[in-house]
Amino acid sequence: MKTLRSVIVAAALLATGAATAEAQTMIEVTGRIGYTSADLNDWLGRGVFDPNPLEYGANGLVFFGRRGAGGLMIGGELGYGRLISYSFVREGVTSQDAVNALRLLVLTRFWFNQGAWFGEAGAGVVRLSDSGGAVNDPIISAGVGTLFDLTDQLEIVTKVRGSIIFDSGAPVLTTGFEAGLSYSLDR
Repeated sequence: MKTLRSVIVAAALLATGAATAEAQTMIEVTGRIGYTSADLNDWLGRGVFDPNPLEYGANGLVFFGRRGAGGLMIGGELGYGRLISYSFVREGVTSQDAVNALRLLVLTRFWFNQGAWFGEAGAGVVRLSDSGGAVNDPIISAGVGTLFDLTDQLEIVTKVRGSIIFDSGAPVLTTGFEAGLSYSLDR
């Protein structure tokens, strides 16, 4: 794990011009609420009805690099949440189920508007699971957000983000709002 962190820090320093910038590490924890959209019959199978597309969950992120105007940060995210719940009929019995997602992303964060706003883009893998089993699918994600200072090192982070999960049944689109806390180790 220490070696992986060293590699990520080295890549972030190279990408952000370490000779002229001070490296920074940010740790964030956010909650998420959003909406899941997909062709349910292709994704989950025939007989699905009464879907509840409310998505919610939580994420933990770590970023390395240079923050602020012209900065670039590289990091990772581990997240867990519920994408959708639904009803279905199996052998004449109506049942309830939900699709849960465990997500692992590699992200880049870039700053614009004098460091007041940031954009994020990333890719990774998501493990979707329901009562029928679990599958791993690729995911891409993009978002935009801002930080509000609380102290020198602690900030409130807010962002909107969309993701596309490339499931074998049908692509799944998620959009949502995230809010939480960001702590800067080297600020």
